[in-house]
Amino acid sequence: MICRAKSFFAVLFFCLVFAFTAFAATPVTQTRYLIGRTTTNLANGGIWTSAATYTEPYGRIVVMVKASHDSAANGVSIEQSGDEDCLTNGSANWDYASQYSYTATAGAAYSVEVVGKCARVKYTNGGTTTTTLRIYSGLKTF
Repeated sequence: MICRAKSFFAVLFFCLVFAFTAFAATPVTQTRYLIGRTTTNLANGGIWTSAATYTEPYGRIVVMVKASHDSAANGVSIEQSGDEDCLTNGSANWDYASQYSYTATAGAAYSVEVVGKCARVKYTNGGTTTTTLRIYSGLKTF
């Protein structure tokens, strides 16, 4: 498109408005993928581990937790592996982990950047058996 007007500022304004309108009209789609979820209560010290999954083409790993009791120290663990065959060899090296301690006062959400080829989520319960437990984990594009 060619911008024509009598003054430089009119041209600049018109072109900026046109460019912004064209950009703003472009829809942005976010893609999500479920890694794993559970609603099964855990005994004291019990562990739930999601399935491992490839992280490409996603950019973030997200986890939501709602539990009746606290997790163990660093009981929410988002683990990543850089192994090229992390799903096929059966023994991936989970070299990178983002760890958090969950407090049962309210639900919590965690989000980390993808840095590995594969990811999984692990939750370790604290010293009291849960009566409510909901964990959802997934991948999203941004």
